[in-house]
This record gives sequence, C-alpha cells and structure tokens, in this order.
Amino acid sequence: MFHATRGLCLAALVVVLALGTLACQSAPRGSEGAGPASAPPASGPAPASQAPAPAAPANTAPPAPVKARISQPLDALSLASVYVARANGYFADEGLEPEIVTFSGGGPDVQALIAGDVDFDVTAATFLISAYQEGNPLLGVVSILNRAVVNGIMHKDVAQAKGITPTTPLRDKLAALRGLTIGVSRPGSLTFQMGTYFIQQAGLTPGSDASVLAVGGGSAMLAALEQRKVDVIMNSPPEPEEAIRQGFGVMFINNSAGEDPALADFLQQVVLVRPDYARDNPDMVRRMVRVMVRANRWINEHSAEEFAAVLQPFFSQMPSETLVDSARAVQPAVPADGRMTEQGILVNYKLMELTGSLKSRPPWDALVTNEYLPQ
Repeated sequence: MFHATRGLCLAALVVVLALGTLACQSAPRGSEGAGPASAPPASGPAPASQAPAPAAPANTAPPAPVKARISQPLDALSLASVYVARANGYFADEGLEPEIVTFSGGGPDVQALIAGDVDFDVTAATFLISAYQEGNPLLGVVSILNRAVVNGIMHKDVAQAKGITPTTPLRDKLAALRGLTIGVSRPGSLTFQMGTYFIQQAGLTPGSDASVLAVGGGSAMLAALEQRKVDVIMNSPPEPEEAIRQGFGVMFINNSAGEDPALADFLQQVVLVRPDYARDNPDMVRRMVRVMVRANRWINEHSAEEFAAVLQPFFSQMPSETLVDSARAVQPAVPADGRMTEQGILVNYKLMELTGSLKSRPPWDALVTNEYLPQ
C-alpha cells in the first residue's frame, strides 16, 4: 500500500513538473525581466488619440507683388517703354505692382524721387545732371531713349508768313525764330531746355529776340498753339503729330528724324534711382531694369501699327492715325539693350552749357551705370 501510494505521488509530481516546463516554454521571447507579457494589439483602427496628425496643406499661392513707386514728368511717348511694360504685363512677370505718379512737366517728378516719395523716376537725363550739381546725386540705370524726340511744331499761319516748310534748311528755320514765342511744358524741363537751345543756336538772345513760355503739357500745349498763344511748341510725340493731323501745325524741327545732327546720339530718357536705394535694393533695381529692357526690345521687334495699338488705352484721346505716326517717330530712338554711353551724356552737357544751366561737367560714369542690365 505504501509502495502504491508513493508511486502515485511520484507520478503526480512528474505531471506538475511537466506542466511547469510547458508554461515556461510558452512565454513570449524577450519577456524576461519585463514583467507579464502584453496582449497582442487588437485588430481595427487605432484610437483617435493615437492616429497620426494629417499633413498641413502645401502653400501654393504666389507671393504678393512688391509695389514699385514710379514718377514720370507727364504723359508722352518719350515714356513709351513704360506704357508697353504696363500693357504687356512685364511688371507682373517680375513680381512688381507699379504705382505711377504723373506730373505736368519735368522737375517735380525728380523732387519726388529725391524726397523718397517714389522709388524710381523715368525722366530726362538733364535732370540727372542738374540733381548731381545741386548736391543730390542720382543714378541712371537703364535708357529708354537714346535720341532726341522733342520736336518743334510751328503754327501754320506763322509758317506761311515766315515761308517755312518741313524741307526748309535748318539754319533758315532757326533764323525764323526771331520775334516768336516757343511754348514748353514748364521752366527747367527738357522742352524748356530745347526751346532755349534752338534760340541760342540761331544766334538769338532768349527773352529779347525770342521767348520761351511755359504752357503745360499734353492738351494744354496743343490748345496754346491752336489759339496762337504761342507760335511754336516743343514736345515729344504725340502732341506734335496731333497738331499736324488737325491741320494747324507744321513740322518745324524734326529731331526724331535726326534733323539736328548734334542731337542724334543723345540720352534723352532714363530710369533714375537714388544711390542708397540701389545699394540697399539691388534686386528691385534689376527687376525694374529687366522690365524696361524687355519693353525696349518689344518696341524694336514690332510694327508701328502694333506699337500704336498697345499705346491706345493710355492715349485714348488720340486718334489711331496720330498714334501710328507717333510710334513710327519714336521707334528708332529706343535702344533694344537699354545701354547708356558717354557720348549720350556729353551731348546733354553741350545742350545745358548752351542754355547756361551747367556749372561743370561731372564724370559721366558718376551719373549712369550699366551694371544692372541683363548680361
């Protein structure tokens, strides 16, 4: 009996030991010293608190355009590149939003630039030179006209009385200025400089032998000639062409066609900046220069009719015939590359010396630079 009971106990002990061994073998690997094994993850979606955060949507909106404040002396085709750039969206292509401030003649536009009210000014190079000698140096960064396009238009009655026609030799035209009044936009403007220049080229004394009268720009200048308040007007297109089209004006001095050889290589219109602005904002200057050069090239590559069609919204009061003639007069003066030359500045010096408005000749490269032009 004792042996049977001991046999049963030993059998029970073997069973217990075997169950313990099986339990150890079924424990998960790597669970040693880590406490009880964790249950396998339940199937189905993870709790909301454990779900990954959704990715933020990419910002695909283009950057807002940068405002470019630009002054100009008046509305005239001497600024044709500005109008083409606006019409063709070249400013927007460079990320710029132009804010244009237009005056009634040259002078206040430059003062606005000097005062910091605008970032750029598109004006005559004579103002660049004047600002330098007055202690307010500015910097020309791109040319939009490399020939004089300020033309003289004489009232038809005066021309008939003086025996003047478009083909009269220049020296005889100049002699006919004795006793006449030349209408210009405002004192000190390029039109003023040109009127005084031609009086002196004739060997006459301004103010006594012939006079210059400020009458304003645009339609005011046309009205002054038509009403015989002045005998001649000096202006860039389109006013001269419109006076001819309406029949009360006759071409007197055609600078657009190079009638005065001294003004054939002449930096007339240039984009100006303050030197400190160019130093602090070189990218803005390069953008502005690229806009103007692109417009210059477009003008050179298209017909006068296409050119006039682009200009029409800006000169809605002008008939298309006048704008085509004006476009044809301006195109040869627009430099495709926008480069400025020493000769173009030297001719300005000569003009200003004849009119008594130049004290001394500064170095030409102190006034303009081609460094911002596209390479």
